[in-house]
Amino acid sequence: MACAVGVSAHVPLLVVVHCLGGSALGEMAKFVGHAETAGFALLAPEGMWRSWNTPSCCGGAKAHGVDDFGFLDAAVQHAAAALPPLALSLSHSLFASGFSNGGFVTSLLPTRSRLRWRGLAPAAGHDYDATADRPTPISTHHCEADTAVRLDGCCDDAPPCCCSIGVGRSQCVGGRAIHARWLRVNRCTGSRTESGQAGAKCEVGVGCAANTSLCIYPRSTGCSHAQWVDAFPAAGAVIRFFAREVCQQPTAALATAVGHPIPADRRGG
Repeated sequence: MACAVGVSAHVPLLVVVHCLGGSALGEMAKFVGHAETAGFALLAPEGMWRSWNTPSCCGGAKAHGVDDFGFLDAAVQHAAAALPPLALSLSHSLFASGFSNGGFVTSLLPTRSRLRWRGLAPAAGHDYDATADRPTPISTHHCEADTAVRLDGCCDDAPPCCCSIGVGRSQCVGGRAIHARWLRVNRCTGSRTESGQAGAKCEVGVGCAANTSLCIYPRSTGCSHAQWVDAFPAAGAVIRFFAREVCQQPTAALATAVGHPIPADRRGG
């Protein structure tokens, strides 16, 4: 278990969301060992055309206007209904991590999903509209030298990113600006710099109503978008970030969603 028995008597659920062209199994493989050690269950959905629909990104799902947030909600509720140990995760310990296109999705869950998410970890991708109406723990990760999804954002006025990300956006909103927004949303009084996993430099919120961090992996580490397709060096750190939430506040966060079946034209992995 993520916490000692008696502190958390349910199984925390982490939803991992793959990148454009990625797969459910590929994203799950990055986390499975760490999740087993910490006592987390994993749910890895797979998007139509191996993509997800958000305002800025990407692929067939965006082109066809797929309701991916409805799909993710339904997938979580279906899993919780089918596996009783996960039932309390809807109200106590539901988390999400997403890579690239999946990071765009993850960053929007507080405003687009009907579920209450206990914590988020977008990696190498964020939507410019990302915010929340209440403090929400978030651990953000980005390679400084990422050229597929640029740390400084993707828009018409910047060097092009992968996959037409940000086309039609006149102004970029970079990772640091999004982090500053989360510091305000989470009512932080300041921030400090810490060393993170794999040489990352992390800006960590101080005096926050919810834990808040941005970890940037310097050019000197050789970090690249392509590396994270197969292996995410901070997967263990993300699990530990979420485990602290389960252990420190085991009864916080109430679900607001109403159950509904998974649409027939969507599939999970």
